[in-house]
Amino acid sequence: MAREKQPPSDYDAELRARLIQLAEDHPQSDIARKTNTPQSSVSRYLKERKVPAEFCAALIRNLGVNPAWLLAGEGTRYTADVTADAGDTASQLVELVGAMNTVARLKLGALVGKDHQKTLRHLNDQIESYEKLREKVDAATRPMFVKLNSDLAKAIKQGNFESAERIIRAAEQVSRLCNDEALRMSLDSGIALVEHERGNIDRAIELRKRLWRHQLGTASASDARALYHGANLVVAMRSAHRLEEARRYTRACLELMKPFEHVHAYKVLLFSEGVLEVDLGMIASGLPKMLNASEQLTAAYRARNKPVICQALLLRGTLSLEQILLDANQAPAEAAEKPSMAGLLAFACWEEKAAALDHVWQRFGRSPDGIASREQRLLIHHNVALREALSGRKKAIGDFCNLDDINELKRPGVSVAAIHTRVAECQIARLCGRRAEALKAFDGAAKLFGELPAEYTAPILVRAIHARNALELFPASARSQTERRSREQAQAFFDDYYARGYTCFRPMVNVVEAPDILDVKDVKTPL
Repeated sequence: MAREKQPPSDYDAELRARLIQLAEDHPQSDIARKTNTPQSSVSRYLKERKVPAEFCAALIRNLGVNPAWLLAGEGTRYTADVTADAGDTASQLVELVGAMNTVARLKLGALVGKDHQKTLRHLNDQIESYEKLREKVDAATRPMFVKLNSDLAKAIKQGNFESAERIIRAAEQVSRLCNDEALRMSLDSGIALVEHERGNIDRAIELRKRLWRHQLGTASASDARALYHGANLVVAMRSAHRLEEARRYTRACLELMKPFEHVHAYKVLLFSEGVLEVDLGMIASGLPKMLNASEQLTAAYRARNKPVICQALLLRGTLSLEQILLDANQAPAEAAEKPSMAGLLAFACWEEKAAALDHVWQRFGRSPDGIASREQRLLIHHNVALREALSGRKKAIGDFCNLDDINELKRPGVSVAAIHTRVAECQIARLCGRRAEALKAFDGAAKLFGELPAEYTAPILVRAIHARNALELFPASARSQTERRSREQAQAFFDDYYARGYTCFRPMVNVVEAPDILDVKDVKTPL
């Protein structure tokens, strides 16, 4: 028996009415092209056919349609026209339903008197009406929310962050209408990734914290997702140079999630703990943790973190930059992940050896164009200018200071990147023989170091270059008390870190006895 054709629901008719309004603004051919939908299908949606969620998602994403208007008839037609008040309409609707749900839990007989009971019955009828509306809106928006989250994941994987940001704007509007916590968490995770790539690390950290805390509070014996959120949070904190905080969260995750020590994310956190200890001056305990944990990581994760391991081995004095470069040159060129080789570029800048700088650049260097991270761009500018200074080009310091990235970082404000900029400027000016400019940059760096909030830690190699600048600029016989103090502090830095096991600083120390270091025969070069 043939199935009877179901009449369209009131909701479908209302949605179609709004679609017809859109067709007044855009020819059907444009709608079809921009939503990647056959024009014949668009025509049917306008007449009688049920409008699918995928088509609605495409309208929101590619035509800038306001989802609150499309799905609930609230607010303006297009997202670009949404005012602050109109943008809250859907949220207010959800809050209203939530408030009425609370009232719905009252027992109708709880209040005495017929008038009260009549009022409550009337209120209950209204609540049921709102609950049905909420269910309809949820049902209509959930498939769309799923599709937008899927599109966001694809855009992030492809590195198309402009498209990702458009999808996020649409998905955030839809999330106001869809009461699905798991989908909202998935969206927040995607937003955190985009914010991180865009250099908005503090925003990414706050999102990661929220995800981690929520997942930790709901995790069951069979749910290790809190570990993955914790690992991502630690990565974001380290990127922001909030190292002590990152270590605290790492320890908390490892203690709270011991039942999941077999999960890969747990091993990632063990590796991260070692990395953070190396960053914080505890290389004697941190490097063994890194090496032990790396053996348990997947090959893909280990490959992405080769530069981190290499830098730790360089700091420890276990391997030299020449050894690492020799092994890297024997590997196929495509095996090098250029964007992630910041550690080797930074170490080459510390050593101030022209040949090493050239070799690192030839192997791992790249143009700063298209790199979102301003710290990576800064490191590239630093490397280029330093090579020119060491080659005898006196104008290297002027070229460095005239770069747009450098001028932006020299604006008032304290950040680790601003400190790195001043330290690099001092080093380049010093090597160009421009003492007055070097002294001015040194004073600027010293001032910023003093103003850096306690929760931030500048990278060891940036601090080491600053200390070397002091030793090179201020002789032991300096008359100025300020200069003598700067020299003493610099010497104390090198003596302290060398004693801790950072034997790459051997040429800068006064002590004779060397700390125990890992035997190079026991360690394979990661590249």
